[in-house]
Amino acid sequence: MSTSWSIRKASGKDCKAIYDIRNHELITKVSINPQVIPYSEHVAWFESTLINPMRRLFVIEENEQIMAVLRFDLTQECTEAKVSIYVAPSHWGKGLGSFLLTMGENQLKAEVSSLRTLKAEVLINNEASLKLFAKCGFKKEWITFSKEVL
Repeated sequence: MSTSWSIRKASGKDCKAIYDIRNHELITKVSINPQVIPYSEHVAWFESTLINPMRRLFVIEENEQIMAVLRFDLTQECTEAKVSIYVAPSHWGKGLGSFLLTMGENQLKAEVSSLRTLKAEVLINNEASLKLFAKCGFKKEWITFSKEVL
């Protein structure tokens, strides 16, 4: 962990940086949605995210450069939130994910007193996320199998 890292809620100025990280080839390979998102769609999503009371979007930065992104999507009852996190590949291996997830969780709990559970969906080939969530105290609940039928 670096003392120069800072965590904050995302703002309008972060749209392009978040887009670039999300659509990086190494990120899309391990994402639930592996498609590259067109910039116009990202802008619309980003703008709606910033005003959505059921969503929290955090970034971690160093020297004003965004290194990782964390999103919480709250359920209607605000007792559960789905987690999405990604770290820019140029910053992998620094402990950013666990630091951001822990700090973001603390911030969310402070804002949403009814919160009881965090959930995350991770592809089986996403070793980094599997390790991250286990390290941060998440427990595996189920595994989904699929088969192509031609």
